[in-house]
Amino acid sequence: MKVFKSIAVFLSATLTLASSYMLMGGTLDTFLDDLLADGAISESQYSVITGVYLKHADLHFNQHQVVDNIFIPLRDELRSFIDGEVRVQRLSKNTATYLLNLFNFKAAPEDGPEGGPGLLSRSPSYSSNGIVTKGGHINVKDKQSGAGDFINNGIWGYETDGREYALQCSSDGFRIIDVTNTRPFIVQFIRMGGGRIWRDVETHFDPVKKTTYAYVGAQGQGGKLWVVNLSELSGPTAHGPNSKPIPLKHIKLLGYENFSHTLSVSYGLLFLNSGGSGGCQIFDLTKNPWVPRWVSSTGGNQKDCHDSFSRMVDGRLLLFSADGYTSRVRIYDITDVRSRVSPLLRGETERSDGTYAHSVALTDDSKYMYTFDEFDNYDIAIYDISVISKPTLIKTFQWKGEESEGSSIIHNGFVRGNFLFTAYYQAGFRVFDISNPIEPVEVGNYETHRDPEGSGVLKKDVNEGYQGAWNVFIGLSSGKILVSDMDSGTFVLTLPSLEAPSGLKGSLSPCGQSSRYTKTIPTLKWDTPSEAATSEAATYYVIARSNATQDGPYDIIVEEISSAEGTYRDSSELVPNTYYYTVTAKNSEAEFDASKVVKITKITSECKITRRKKRKRKRRRRRQRLPPSSRTGTPELP
Repeated sequence: MKVFKSIAVFLSATLTLASSYMLMGGTLDTFLDDLLADGAISESQYSVITGVYLKHADLHFNQHQVVDNIFIPLRDELRSFIDGEVRVQRLSKNTATYLLNLFNFKAAPEDGPEGGPGLLSRSPSYSSNGIVTKGGHINVKDKQSGAGDFINNGIWGYETDGREYALQCSSDGFRIIDVTNTRPFIVQFIRMGGGRIWRDVETHFDPVKKTTYAYVGAQGQGGKLWVVNLSELSGPTAHGPNSKPIPLKHIKLLGYENFSHTLSVSYGLLFLNSGGSGGCQIFDLTKNPWVPRWVSSTGGNQKDCHDSFSRMVDGRLLLFSADGYTSRVRIYDITDVRSRVSPLLRGETERSDGTYAHSVALTDDSKYMYTFDEFDNYDIAIYDISVISKPTLIKTFQWKGEESEGSSIIHNGFVRGNFLFTAYYQAGFRVFDISNPIEPVEVGNYETHRDPEGSGVLKKDVNEGYQGAWNVFIGLSSGKILVSDMDSGTFVLTLPSLEAPSGLKGSLSPCGQSSRYTKTIPTLKWDTPSEAATSEAATYYVIARSNATQDGPYDIIVEEISSAEGTYRDSSELVPNTYYYTVTAKNSEAEFDASKVVKITKITSECKITRRKKRKRKRRRRRQRLPPSSRTGTPELP
């Protein structure tokens, strides 16, 4: 009982210090309550861990920062207790790992990935910012009163008729920023409660109403989910600063308090990721985007769903759930989720003790998965997922700067083409060439935290803190990259890029060998590069198709087509629908690709000779059967 009493006394003594802090996904007591309710821990184990403090107030932590200071004196005793419960089989190893992760224990050497993480390499020609160029910057934090409690968090992008916007979340709400030119400015601010630390945003395009909606969710301090109709945002003509073009009737509070630690939108589905036992709550947006319809969830004991990512793989819609404190990623089949069919677990990674499964990204061919650890036991893990039921860990990496600059925690990452783009907290924005997917090579960066002005002088240290680059958006067709830094604001960055295919057009072509057949085959045509094209010109193209919306997600249907072709016929068996195609320029030098989108509406799938031409053929046959006199209209001579 000595361990029990010392833990209880220490928790009680530190209550005042910790009372204003949260774990990711909820308070400590909510996590422990869920474990108790599900039978993962017993009442006596619950009492040992919590002591008497729950009778007085909640104990909260802020993204792990306070945990180390509070629990260092009792680490050995707490771990000894948990290990002892495992030894006598009163506690499962999975639950023990979960508990240790809640208190941010670092993995013992034997618990971590085999061999330990290696260092990410850098390109030999890499200097300064590498291939990254700053294109614009705005920091709204400078304008805030009481800015000490203010941070920027989630970010997304939106474009219409050539005008580009950053959708920037922050502690006080949601800002729409025009980033079309080099001087970004705020078009509209929408105040939203809660979400001082965690607020996130993504968009959904409704092909029926031809309208894009932004979903903004939050967690903490009563943060809720909102939907914003973006149809009033202009295209060719800019709105003025703070012009507030979106009326109140296009801004709606949906509720779902504290559901959205993060959120994601794809394939007409909205995923509210709780970061706790609520798991991932899934909503259908296709019926009425203004009123999302709940269809299912992945929640339950130790199914945290801190963040999620979905993609169509081999004809099945898969959900990749980064399950936080469980130290693993789970892969679900959600193909039939709109019919209220529960997500089917298809595969999961092995537990990696002492890590926090924060988020995931997939290579374009869906053969490899990158996972990101927010506990800094490693930064990036690479898995072979060619067999979905058995994800295989290939290797783990740490940031190259750990050798001399200090340890930086990674936060989020996204893949586009041959590049992995990362928000690396204090190390800022980092981009890696993944032409070889299992050997990422750093080729560019921007120090959003240590040198936001781009002076070349690093003004802050890297010390494993939770400050700096929060998230990245890479979906603007211009190739602009949006980065949200917690303190330094919104950055617009660019990479050397290929030119998008010019003259791209989409149409329907005949399904047969002549123009007499019905037009049912979606066909793309574009200009081929001239013979005098430079090395920056495309040497081949990748073609992807979205069966859902212009915003995607897109599935690759042709991995490589020669730039000399200039045309592509999609002969897939497609039902009548509206389809969106991207044609993306590529070359062997691994420059940042560029693409254009074209829309094609397929009316019918039936391949036949057109009716008008059929009638002509029938009349011709009938005339041929008549006697000569009938054909000419002249009486026959005797």
